[in-house]
Amino acid sequence: MFHVTNTPNTLAKFVQTRRSREYARARTAYAIAEGIELALTQSQFVTVPILDARLAQLRAELGTEIERSKSELVRWVFLVMLGDVALSTGATALLNWLQHLH
Repeated sequence: MFHVTNTPNTLAKFVQTRRSREYARARTAYAIAEGIELALTQSQFVTVPILDARLAQLRAELGTEIERSKSELVRWVFLVMLGDVALSTGATALLNWLQHLH
């Protein structure tokens, strides 16, 4: 470190360097503390009640979507059955007409 044989000017430079290092360390520590504080204040902590509320909302949305899909499926099944009855009736009538022609 510092030797007794150094001049007063060197001693002043040593003290100044030492202070600037301490200042830099203090500023670095302060910057790290500010960063941690910012991270804590800006972060959104997710607690169990918040997760439960989000899960309940997703379940409700999923239930609504499932019910919508069910009603759409019932509608399509009904239309297919109605079309099948119409085709069967038409095919039967055509076959009966063809049989009467002979």
